[in-house]
Amino acid sequence: PYKPMVDNLPAGSQVAIWWQSRRTTGNSIAALAMAALEFYRATGEKRYADLAKKYGRSLLSLQFTDGPFAGAFRQEEGVDELSFVSGSYGHLISGWRTAFEFDCEFPDEPEWRKSAMLVCDHLLKMWKMGGGEESVGVRARSGEEIYTEEPFRAYVVRGSSASSLMRTSILFNQAARRYGRRDLIEPAQRMIDFVLGANFAD
Repeated sequence: PYKPMVDNLPAGSQVAIWWQSRRTTGNSIAALAMAALEFYRATGEKRYADLAKKYGRSLLSLQFTDGPFAGAFRQEEGVDELSFVSGSYGHLISGWRTAFEFDCEFPDEPEWRKSAMLVCDHLLKMWKMGGGEESVGVRARSGEEIYTEEPFRAYVVRGSSASSLMRTSILFNQAARRYGRRDLIEPAQRMIDFVLGANFAD
């Protein structure tokens, strides 16, 4: 496993990128799972499918399946931090993308669809709790606390990241098409509208 040179990096030093670089973290496991899946798609060799599923299930083992953070992923086994939390890169998007792509490839295995739906439900809940035009973060403390399950807390994030909103909008549109989630269409449209300028008070 990769370990940063120091345990407590100073502010502004891309801490999230450092701690998500270890191979035992959800971020790295998702990357390994997707790489193996692409090898399987390119070659059709069963060994790559088996390897992809091994990594994919390791990722799913980090996902909360109930409680206020259902859908979110633990940073790594036994660590009380959440994975995929950097808003500028899209909260939970890597975990959702892995589950979604695996469901497309292995539709007879319901675990992948269940994981993808948990992420959608979590993001939709955060969107609604943020008032529709503001996102909700699980680590950022720029707004009021809205829900907690120790040691995790969620806060309203004042000022939404455009890249995060666009990625989530794409996610919602894909989920609406594949899974018939009509409830995701309006939030997806509002996210894009917000990014393109419809983000002022009536």
